[in-house]
Amino acid sequence: MREKNPYEIRLDILNMSKDLMVEKWNANNCALQEHYHTRTQRAMDNQSEIPAPYEPLPFPSDRDIVLKARELNDFVSNG
Repeated sequence: MREKNPYEIRLDILNMSKDLMVEKWNANNCALQEHYHTRTQRAMDNQSEIPAPYEPLPFPSDRDIVLKARELNDFVSNG
């Protein structure tokens, strides 16, 4: 296997950052959705007012992804 050049390494770190941020976003939004469904079911069972729909968390911005990539790169570079 050949060694990767610095550009390829940076791209790998950027992709890793994106994947981590998207997975975290997905997990958090799934948890919010599950919590909302639980509250809705409880309200229906008790014949009380249905809660307002949850607001999905904002998707990670390009800036957030780059900042996470820098954090990962610092960790890898500085041990």
